[in-house]
Amino acid sequence: MLLTVLAFAIISSFSVNKNILIENFEPKIFLPARIQTQTKTQFDTKTIQKKQKVPFQVIYQKDHDLDWGKVVKSQSGLTGENLIITETLFWKGAEVNKRTYNKTVKDPVNQINLIGTKLTPGEIDTPLGRLAYRGKMRVFATSYDKNCRGCNETTATGAKLGFGVVAVDPNLIPLGSKIYVEGYGEAKALDTGGAIKGAKIDLAFDDVKAGFWRSRWTEVYLLE
Repeated sequence: MLLTVLAFAIISSFSVNKNILIENFEPKIFLPARIQTQTKTQFDTKTIQKKQKVPFQVIYQKDHDLDWGKVVKSQSGLTGENLIITETLFWKGAEVNKRTYNKTVKDPVNQINLIGTKLTPGEIDTPLGRLAYRGKMRVFATSYDKNCRGCNETTATGAKLGFGVVAVDPNLIPLGSKIYVEGYGEAKALDTGGAIKGAKIDLAFDDVKAGFWRSRWTEVYLLE
């Protein structure tokens, strides 16, 4: 009888403790830790920047209050600046693309020169006799012929290139004008040139090697 009571007590105690354990038991769920990964790109970019100066232009404007041929600077020119940018794209060290473009850093400011158009008539003694003129000016005169770079036998007006033809700046000496050049003689303004701007003229010869002109300053007269 005693053994039966003890056995019942042990079983009861175990049941109570078991219920306590079951009631207090909270299942734990163990999840794997979050794995953080960092993607490493195989692309690489290389950028090169190079400065480039942008020259200013010289603009000529007529001024009727200045004597014909006189040049006065009214605005100084300023050089501009660009950036030449080259971007190169690499994939695993190998070049796959490249592009080059310009970026303006500073715009140039053009120089402005005023050119006089006011004519003062007069007369001049020449080997050809006394000639009446409408105006005169001092110019720097060079020489050329049909064999120069970019030249041919035909002038800008369609006339044949040769002695007696002069290349001028039409803003200063109208094409077709009859002129007299000291040291050269009578001529006509029948041609133009990219480098002939302002108070500069180019004297044509049949063969410049056989010519007698050396580049220098001289007087030009606009004849009647």
